[in-house]
Amino acid sequence: MEKVWINKGNPRQVIEKDDVHYFYFPVELGIGKIRILGVEIPLPLPIKFPDYEPIKLFKLNGKTQVASRFHYQILTYFNYPKIVRNRAIVDFTLGSHSPYVHSEDNSRLGTKIAMERLGAVEAQFARLLILICQEIVSGRKKIKIESLNNYDVERGEIPDEAMFELRKCHSVIWVGTFPEKRDTPAEVWHVLKS
Repeated sequence: MEKVWINKGNPRQVIEKDDVHYFYFPVELGIGKIRILGVEIPLPLPIKFPDYEPIKLFKLNGKTQVASRFHYQILTYFNYPKIVRNRAIVDFTLGSHSPYVHSEDNSRLGTKIAMERLGAVEAQFARLLILICQEIVSGRKKIKIESLNNYDVERGEIPDEAMFELRKCHSVIWVGTFPEKRDTPAEVWHVLKS
């Protein structure tokens, strides 16, 4: 499988299985709050151990496209990534290590979220991710490409519960151009239309 560049984030290990690269982090952090003397202070809290973030590349009609997921249920789909030296560029620093793929400047953001299938906490996290992506796509939040880091890939096993299975996704956050059937991989299109 082709690789991506890592701009920010430092996975401990990258494992390839079934044409997917899994970026392993020992712990996923989330934002919690602690109240001290009546003041709420944001605090990073561990959410899960370990954290596997998948990246799957698609080549369709001569274009590279990138798929990942957010909290196992929401497909993140980047169909207009910025390509530098034949690779897309990924950041793993937006809170939960969920990959953000740098996209071309005229990209748009769209969603199809089945809120009724998410728990209250998952729905809040999904809203937060959508807001962060909107800030980036609109240009209000700048994420600069500072470095293009390579990584070593190992063959290995992934825990069953961490496998990237698009058929288990019921919602989509997409960045790029409006997905059209002829330009969208079939397994991504299935999630968009389900």
